Amino acid sequence: MSSVYVRLQKYEFSPGNIISGEAICYFKSPKEFRKIRIRLQGREHTSWTKQETYYDSSQKKHNSRTVHYSGDNTFLEQDDIVRDQDTLLSGEHVFPISFQLPDDIPSSFQCRYGYIAYTIKLTVDIPFKFDLEDTKDIKIVAPVKLHDIALKMIRGCELEDEKTICCWCCAGGNMEMQVSLPCKAFAVGYPGFVKVYILNMSNVNVDDLTVNIGQVLRFKATDPGSDYKYDSEKIAVSHNSGVGAHADKTYNLELKIPSSSVVPNFTRCQLFRCEHELKVTAGISGCHKNLEVSTDVAACHEHPNMHPLHQEHQTQSNAMQNKKSSSWETIGAEEYAGEAPLISQPMPMSMPMCPESGPMLMPMPGHANPAPNFGFFNPSAPPPPNAPSAPPKIDFGDNSRIGQPSIIEPPPSYDELARQHVLQMRQN
Repeated sequence: MSSVYVRLQKYEFSPGNIISGEAICYFKSPKEFRKIRIRLQGREHTSWTKQETYYDSSQKKHNSRTVHYSGDNTFLEQDDIVRDQDTLLSGEHVFPISFQLPDDIPSSFQCRYGYIAYTIKLTVDIPFKFDLEDTKDIKIVAPVKLHDIALKMIRGCELEDEKTICCWCCAGGNMEMQVSLPCKAFAVGYPGFVKVYILNMSNVNVDDLTVNIGQVLRFKATDPGSDYKYDSEKIAVSHNSGVGAHADKTYNLELKIPSSSVVPNFTRCQLFRCEHELKVTAGISGCHKNLEVSTDVAACHEHPNMHPLHQEHQTQSNAMQNKKSSSWETIGAEEYAGEAPLISQPMPMSMPMCPESGPMLMPMPGHANPAPNFGFFNPSAPPPPNAPSAPPKIDFGDNSRIGQPSIIEPPPSYDELARQHVLQMRQN
């Protein structure tokens, strides 16, 4: 009896590999054929059933029925015609198999709603008879690489949420949560970093902080109409303690997707889709709505630091941080060069008393050369008996004082007023 079969060197490949093997045909008698073809095929298939309710007009009532949904799509097909129409003698004939896999193909995948499969099929097309066929399944392991995800995922993002805690129309304070992601792509088996800051100015506690990455698989059927199924799971979770009332806290978290997690690659697929979402939730005690922020992220099998765009983004972020930290030094060196910094001048605790002779000259802040000291005495000491009761009258027509510091009469100190009040009480 004639037979054919496929023999490969291995049965597991990665995108870009070369599939090598042999197509072996054994004919018991001379065999005439149209062609001998070897086909590499990648195919996706979905199927499920649903119960639907419909109205039966003949019976005038609602009935239920089972509807079968399915979808099929061939995303890869390569043919190799090893022999055109011919006649081969009896015996064994061996033909080489060689296929170059594309770089952008999905992983082999199987679940309850469908599968993604690859096959190598050998067909001997015999006229007016059943064809001789043999099919071998192969497995494709296609890691999700950085070039498979959107460029926007390589960059970071900032998220925030805030609310006012209310109780019977009375405001109980504000809450604010800020989330910072240096990169929106998380590599399987590597820690990803998430920074969270919570400012709790309310009178209720934040019980806990939960950060998780959820994976949602979407499956599509096209016949008899469009229908969808979903599978979801959390592939990374971090639980942390909360924040008390009238307090704040900063979290520097590491979120790691375990190496055992299955993150499929659905490149080229039309019926399968994989999405990831990062969600940060601050649980608030009592009957209050939680603080929550979420954003779409990406899961891959290459560390984002390997991407040139991420390296450029990190360089820019570090440069901005360095610029912020040195901004005050730059301002002091450029804008206040040659001047004494205002912040370095001490603030007087009390107003000085009038000098023994002449008006008091107040030093002006911000000048490198302050006004000279005219022998001020301690404000807490009583004035001498011969001290003038008031500064001398200023002649505004006198031009000799032009360019000198301003003349200011200080108000009496608290000690002076108290002393004067005591003297008046003694006299009375």
